[in-house]
Amino acid sequence: MLAALRTILLTSMRTLLFFLAAGLAQAQSPVGKSNSVRDHGARGDGSADDTAAIQRTVDAGAGAVFLPRGSYRITKPILLDLARVGPGGFRGDGTASLILAGAGPAISITGSHRGTADPKSVTAQTAERERSTLIDGFSITGAHAEADGIRVEGTIHAIFSRLLLTRLRHGIVLTGRNRNILIAEVNVYDNTGIGILLEKLSLHQVNISNSHISYNQAGGIVVRESEVRNLQIGTCDIEANMMVGGPPTANVLFDTRTGSIREGALTGSTLQHYGKARGSANIRFIGQPDAPRKVGFFSISANHISDTDQNIHLRHARGVNITGNTFGYGVTGGTKPGF
Repeated sequence: MLAALRTILLTSMRTLLFFLAAGLAQAQSPVGKSNSVRDHGARGDGSADDTAAIQRTVDAGAGAVFLPRGSYRITKPILLDLARVGPGGFRGDGTASLILAGAGPAISITGSHRGTADPKSVTAQTAERERSTLIDGFSITGAHAEADGIRVEGTIHAIFSRLLLTRLRHGIVLTGRNRNILIAEVNVYDNTGIGILLEKLSLHQVNISNSHISYNQAGGIVVRESEVRNLQIGTCDIEANMMVGGPPTANVLFDTRTGSIREGALTGSTLQHYGKARGSANIRFIGQPDAPRKVGFFSISANHISDTDQNIHLRHARGVNITGNTFGYGVTGGTKPGF
């Protein structure tokens, strides 16, 4: 009896030791690395500087960085270099916030994609190590005059969803070369600059949908100094993205005095407010006088458009189809110098 009991105990101990060793090996392997910022030293109390801890989590290469409930104060950008750390992103469950108490974007994402949207131009490096970047499920709040939300360059197939970007300068900035970007179910709200800014950008295919882009003082969705093809904006609430007494801008502003924007649609959205922001518009396309084809080939349909100094302002644009919209309360006060 005692011998049998001893055998059972020894067998159980060996089994326990086996699983403990396996668990330790997994924790030390790339697959088993923790992706929670808490496990890398972040406190999330809104006071401690969590910059280094979150950057350590990114650099560990554990995949999508997880932000548990808390307020994570950072003082400089968190850098996600996809070519260096491999597939990654940031995710939360809606209870976490990054608070940027410094200049620059809270999150800076860079990839190495230099091709087009054609699958033949996607390198193995991009396909294997930079795939499916997902930013989802948390908020970013600014605590500095030059704090931006997210900056993206050199990516393909990046997805931004279920985010709140507020009290920043700019919310999302796309620059450099990007392809096939999806922005959906985001609140870009109450920022001093531009909600979604496409600047100095080469881009083919961006979809902005089901989002609330409002009270950004320098414009809602703004494209400037860029080469953009196939920009789709749909089922959004885009309102009050201008400032009374401020420089003229628009809820949707395409400025191609440098660059071009061709192909796309603005559909099923509400664009409105503020009528007292003189010189501003709901929709504004500004092209080149000697090359009006630089902005256009665009459909504006099934939107509610109202309550700005100008509802739709097209200058040196070509191939713009405007149909099936409802209009209300346009103010014909003329534009300020510059447009």
